[in-house]
Amino acid sequence: MKLFLLATMIFSTTFAMADDEIFSFTNKMGTVTFNHTAHQTREAQNCAICHPAFAQEYDDAVSIKDVAHATCKACHTERAAGPTKCTGCHVK
Repeated sequence: MKLFLLATMIFSTTFAMADDEIFSFTNKMGTVTFNHTAHQTREAQNCAICHPAFAQEYDDAVSIKDVAHATCKACHTERAAGPTKCTGCHVK
């Protein structure tokens, strides 16, 4: 029974990871990869934590860099979790 439960957990985790919604942003500092699904899960689907800071649709007039630094970095700093240094998010 324990083996069955372990196998089920591994399969479920692997299956869920395959369905993750991942965003990648590339700029001169490197590529920022953001796992939207992991953040949604961690925040119990409370979208208001990050939105409306991030628009649901792309708006060329809004700087993703400015919003990400103000929202993501601030949250990571406040919670002492997640990257806060440039190379923590931007990977070359």
